[in-house]
This record gives sequence, structure tokens and C-alpha cells, in this order.
Amino acid sequence: MNSFQPVRTIRSQVYQAIREQIISGAYPPGFWLQEQEIAATLQVSRSPVREALRQIVSDGLADEIPNKGVFVRRLTARDVDELCELRVLIEGYAIRTGYAQCGDAQRAQLESLLKAMEQAHARDDEEQYTQLDSQMHMLFVEQCGNRLIQDMYKWAYWMVQRFRVYSLKSKDRFQKSLAEHQHIVSCILNGGCEGAVQYDKTHLEQAKETIYQFLDRMEDQE
Repeated sequence: MNSFQPVRTIRSQVYQAIREQIISGAYPPGFWLQEQEIAATLQVSRSPVREALRQIVSDGLADEIPNKGVFVRRLTARDVDELCELRVLIEGYAIRTGYAQCGDAQRAQLESLLKAMEQAHARDDEEQYTQLDSQMHMLFVEQCGNRLIQDMYKWAYWMVQRFRVYSLKSKDRFQKSLAEHQHIVSCILNGGCEGAVQYDKTHLEQAKETIYQFLDRMEDQE
């Protein structure tokens, strides 16, 4: 029997392209997402761009202002607080339930991913390290096996991910981030899930403080 492969529509491809630009910081907070310019850049008609922008707004990555247009959403300190709290709760639950009995396959995944992070860190490859960091946290949440929780987490994660790109540009934060991940993984591998949860909470709260600093710098520039 032939296996079916998911078909990516033009709208979904446009949506993915816009979302990646927002998350990478290429489209910064407050940036005007002009339908005509995006269509020209991606060499598509305006219709799939219009549909993709509706989804971007629905996802909370942008705001639509009547008679003005669609703009990349600006996060407030309260937004960051609430998103961080949600991540702490979900990741803590996922680590406790998913790694209560850490099997060989799970150990291999964690060890392989951590090794890749260490190698990217040694090369000062911030872009690759950030991608691997994302994979690590997504891996934690996938272990709980609850699809609704996973979907909720992905929404919260992508909302704040665009600011994490800037947080790791701090050399001090870049150094500490790796050490924090090493502690989390070490605790999991040694059967100390509660220790891993506490290290993860500290890690997320430290990242939150760096995001606060980024928001402050943005306000000073306006």
C-alpha cells in the first residue's frame, strides 16, 4: 500500500515563511507585514499571503489594526511572565511524567542532543545552538505523550522564541545556557526528575530576565 505524504499548500508554505521571519527577528516587533511586498518577495499572489496573515494573527504572532494593516506583535512584560509560567508548568509536568522511568532510547536521545549542543557551543555557532536548544525543550514535552499539552506548549514556545534569539547573543547567557542544560540532562539520566524540574525552572526564569532586558532596550530605542 502506498503511504500518503502530507501536501503543503501554497498558503501553508507562505505561513511558514512569514513565521520563520518573525521568529528569526528578520521581521522585528512592530514590523508592518505588507501583503503586496510579501507576495512579491515570495513570488506568489496576494491571496495565499492574505490567508497566511490571518493565521499569523490567529496564532498571536501579529496584530491586525483596522484601516492600518497587520503588524508583528509586541510582547509586554506581562506577556513574557505568563508565557514563562506556562512553560515552567508544562515542562515540569512533562519531565516528571515522561522521564519517571528513563529508557535506553530516551537516554540515547538526550545524550545525542546534548552532545550536539556542546559541539555547536564550542564553535560559537549561536544559530545552530538555538535550534538544538529548541529541540531539547520540545523533546521534554513530547515525552508526556499528551497531544493537547504539546499543541499548547508549541503555541507558547513560538510566541517567545523570537526573543530568545536575542537573549543568547549575550555571551554570559550563552555560557550559562549550556551549563543549565547539562544539569537538567544529568539529573534526568541519574533518576533525579525533581532536580531536573528545578534546574529547568531556573533556566527558564534566567532566560525570562534576559528577555526583559531586550524589551527594555527596545523601549529605549523608540
